Amino acid sequence: MSIYKLSPNVIISKLKDLVNYIDTDVKHILVLSSPTVHAHPCVLHFIENVSETYKTTVFNKIKPDAPIDDLQYLIDTVAKPDLIIAIGGGSVIDSAKALSIGWQGKTIIDFFYSRQELPTTNIPVYAVPTTAGTGAELSYGAIIYDKNAGVKGGIRGELLQPNKVLLDIDLYAFAPAKLIAEVGFDCLTHAIETYVSTASSPIVEYQSVASINVVFTNLKKAVSKNQIALQKMAIAATMMGANLALSTTCLPHRIQYALGPFTNTTHAQGLIVLYKGWLKEVSTTDKFAMLANDLGLTVDKLIAKIQLLKQDLQIDYNLMWLGANQADIAQIAAKVTGNLNTDPCYKSIDTILNILKNSI
Repeated sequence: MSIYKLSPNVIISKLKDLVNYIDTDVKHILVLSSPTVHAHPCVLHFIENVSETYKTTVFNKIKPDAPIDDLQYLIDTVAKPDLIIAIGGGSVIDSAKALSIGWQGKTIIDFFYSRQELPTTNIPVYAVPTTAGTGAELSYGAIIYDKNAGVKGGIRGELLQPNKVLLDIDLYAFAPAKLIAEVGFDCLTHAIETYVSTASSPIVEYQSVASINVVFTNLKKAVSKNQIALQKMAIAATMMGANLALSTTCLPHRIQYALGPFTNTTHAQGLIVLYKGWLKEVSTTDKFAMLANDLGLTVDKLIAKIQLLKQDLQIDYNLMWLGANQADIAQIAAKVTGNLNTDPCYKSIDTILNILKNSI
């Protein structure tokens, strides 16, 4: 028997309407964003509106990859809030999720390195994504970064899933075209990897196929700020957050967690690069052949379609473009950690080395 838990509420509306969903016992709200998102008129108006009713603390300096030092600084200097509202991309939402288990006597480092058991309660999080790709708004993980040690990884648990999600398409259109393209490819990677993962399931596979078709049909239009395409990409990305909660990603994500800090590049850029090498390895597996068949394609045609999408979006990057070369491969591969066996093509570290070599 299989049991699937699908939650939380996903609201498609305007940001200003989120105030209608705040619980009556909330007194202090912590609002997180990045400097760019904070400057959006809708966000400024929302903060002004919320501040009229609630004690509101605003931190608008969340950096890419959610550095642990920034998160611990908030825990140490801000009074414990009753609600955290995250308005931004994956780093902002992951920051909120990590902070939701703060203020309880343990540091972020405790959860990150010692893998200490998560508390039984957390601070509720409302997630308002502004990019369509990371799926952080529904996933169980918070990917954060220890910049002092150069280590990127995650805190994971069902407790970290946001309590409410609001999708405001106007906020997605605010992102630069190149970011929409790169993060949209991240959505595609979630769909492909959660499907082929050894932890997959029929519901995951169904949602993956639907989202892959959405990306192939709508991502280029979304880059041009087409509202309908942006909405479809937003929904696909959010549903892939559900897939991340129900399944797992594969080697490209594990390798990117090592590659990103090494090259100081974004999560999406790393995945775009690594797909060149990973597709060569995973394309020989039965599970990838099943995915191609479900999409009505052959394996070769599916790979060609992914490659054409990267070319059309002008994001066909390689490892050297990221700033790494052949001499760096062994060092990057040695830093790859996590459960590698969820990838159907993983055999040994040689698999990781081949992916990196073929991504040059």
